[in-house]
Amino acid sequence: MSILPNIVEIAQSYNVEIDSRTLGKREILCKCPFCNNGQNKRSRRHYLSLNESKNLFQCWWCKERGGVIRFISLLSGESESDILERIRREKSHSSYQKHPAEKLSTHQLQLLGYGRINWVANRHFDYDEYLAFREKVWSEWQDYINEQVKRAYQMVWLYMLKGEITMGYQLVSKIENDIGFPLMEKVLRYFSSEGHECAEDRWSSEELVCEILQIRHPVESLTYLQKEEL
Repeated sequence: MSILPNIVEIAQSYNVEIDSRTLGKREILCKCPFCNNGQNKRSRRHYLSLNESKNLFQCWWCKERGGVIRFISLLSGESESDILERIRREKSHSSYQKHPAEKLSTHQLQLLGYGRINWVANRHFDYDEYLAFREKVWSEWQDYINEQVKRAYQMVWLYMLKGEITMGYQLVSKIENDIGFPLMEKVLRYFSSEGHECAEDRWSSEELVCEILQIRHPVESLTYLQKEEL
């Protein structure tokens, strides 16, 4: 797909007078803005032809002709190189894929101690600094989420020991709503066989809960053979 603008839309945006009877046809006729300076009979006729499929123009009276970039240049007074650069820049911005850090909401950034971040302005001001800052924010967010997962696991473990597991789930749901991030899937991984990579965090969280409740950890009550089976 061409990144160049449509020549008919350009003509309309600059209020070029178009013969409406020719719209949708192979050649669209207009009054030429480049030679239509007088009020004589000839100036009132539609000599400018626009070919929408090829994005070309030609005036059959003053002989101006070319592509859409030259057409814009003649209408605006802007150089063709500047027009091309602007179109490339606009196209680049429109197709830019945001980094996850740039998708964080203002509230989520505030949880990290930041205000609203203008990522576009940062990217244009100093690209290398923008990349470094973006990675810093994303790393801080991941650390924050890991802490929230441990906090959520502690709640679930606490209320599970108290026989009120539903209450634990409800409190985790409140945390999720507050930070705008789903935690339960990660919390459940602590309980699953996939949670071995979280074993250290899981054990420290469980010990903390048991200390709060002033009870022994359930594993400490198991026999030697039961521990071996685990």
